[in-house]
Amino acid sequence: GSRTNLECLVEERATLSKCYRTTYGIGTGPKYTPHVSLAYFANKEGGEKASEKIEEWDNALRQCTEDIRIHFDSISVYAFTDMASFFREKRAR
Repeated sequence: GSRTNLECLVEERATLSKCYRTTYGIGTGPKYTPHVSLAYFANKEGGEKASEKIEEWDNALRQCTEDIRIHFDSISVYAFTDMASFFREKRAR
């Protein structure tokens, strides 16, 4: 079931993060929080300006999506070093 899949994902993420932290001295936060990114900003100033609207946007999205559940049939994993450089996980076939 999806709960089992999520648990596996969280465990694998923790393992990878631990290896990365051991190798490079930094790592991700300890808690995994599934999310959907709604926006990326071209620069710090744009992000800071938009941050003033987060509460308003949060309230609007909660009202519009209160009874909606999002189901995913697939997932893609991307890693970003910045907003111009990234790689996508290649799936085994």
